[in-house]
Amino acid sequence: MASLPVKQRPAGTAAARTRHRPGRHGLPDDGRWAGAPYPAEQFRADAGLSPGAVLLGSGEVADTLWARSALTVLGIDCPPVLGSAAAVTPRARAG
Repeated sequence: MASLPVKQRPAGTAAARTRHRPGRHGLPDDGRWAGAPYPAEQFRADAGLSPGAVLLGSGEVADTLWARSALTVLGIDCPPVLGSAAAVTPRARAG
């Protein structure tokens, strides 16, 4: 089947059945952290969140950070290795 957005996939496919139910993404999302608590307000201060920023997920911050699955996305924009010079770039920025 060609890749279609989830809403357009036939209801009988495994992806359509699992992706529309909260908490059913193939990984458990109900882990509980048994260690020290991490208050949401402390997390907000530590992370430098803007006032009014919404925390995603459910449960306590410590559960979300240390007892549940996570996704990290890393993007690197750089010249190709082939043909590049062995030099330090004079500036860098985060996008």
